[in-house]
Amino acid sequence: MNLQIEVPYTTNPRMIKNKGPIYNRNPSQQYLLEKKEQLQKFDCDLYAETHESTQNRLVQKASEYFSLPIQHNIKDLALLFEEDIAIIHRGRLAAVCFCFPSGWVPADKIGLKLSQIHETVADSEKLVAASDRIAATISDPVLGSFFRQVWTITNNSCLSNHPQLQIIESPGHINELYLRTETQTTAALGDGVTSLFFVKVEVRLLLDVWGVLGQQLYDSVMSMSQSVLRYKNLEPIKNLLQDYAGVDQR
Repeated sequence: MNLQIEVPYTTNPRMIKNKGPIYNRNPSQQYLLEKKEQLQKFDCDLYAETHESTQNRLVQKASEYFSLPIQHNIKDLALLFEEDIAIIHRGRLAAVCFCFPSGWVPADKIGLKLSQIHETVADSEKLVAASDRIAATISDPVLGSFFRQVWTITNNSCLSNHPQLQIIESPGHINELYLRTETQTTAALGDGVTSLFFVKVEVRLLLDVWGVLGQQLYDSVMSMSQSVLRYKNLEPIKNLLQDYAGVDQR
């Protein structure tokens, strides 16, 4: 398993030129079924679209970009992909359908600038400062597609981490932990101000990947600031990792 793991950990944006596919052209039916279940459960918490997006036919243009059947709302478009999807227009979140959010309500962010969305992230000063540049870069058709990965360790085994699904209880053993990853890819729509933003969420039992990634994950968590640990709810998990690695916590 390939995963970008920074040691020491940083929230600085690391956008890499994407040389692979932007999305899975053969979407997993299990993912699509899970998306539909989440939409039935949380409905308009998960999707929204600005008036500007509707006026500019951004969802239709996104459909055309990928030579897909024309869709007229972001929810229907998202159900064609296993990835979650957002549309960024002039630096703002113009449309979103995230069926598997990471602890937030997607509809609450509609219309916000990227910098505003990133303000809630711990130690996000550099990320916020770079947000306008990120929006411009991923919307530039000359520059092509980009990708980045983010990860966390959690005791929630679900693809969705909607606030109502978050587990409050602290885990008691490392075998209760999961590695949650988001692979984010972008596609510029061609007008210089609009981009598509895909997020593929995967959740794996931590012990299944520990042999390959354990040392890097451990070192990265140990290097996190207290504010990042608190933001990611990793304080009790850090202790579990220390116990598992046999580290003296004196």
